Amino acid sequence: MTQESYEQAEFNAERAYHSLDKRMALMEQSIDTIKNNHLAHIERDVRWIKMVMWATAVGVIGNLLSILYMLLS
Repeated sequence: MTQESYEQAEFNAERAYHSLDKRMALMEQSIDTIKNNHLAHIERDVRWIKMVMWATAVGVIGNLLSILYMLLS
């Protein structure tokens, strides 16, 4: 291997490392954004869905009990 080809290979490896470093930094930024922003919104939406689900269940059970009361009286 000549000195010139060795230097070219080293230069290519350094460019690949810097490219990989930039991509990793972008991935870390994306993960941080998801963790700090989107997960809070998803958690809020899931809480809202659970609240609607429980309210619907209470309403359905209440109606069922009132129908049973009317049928038995």
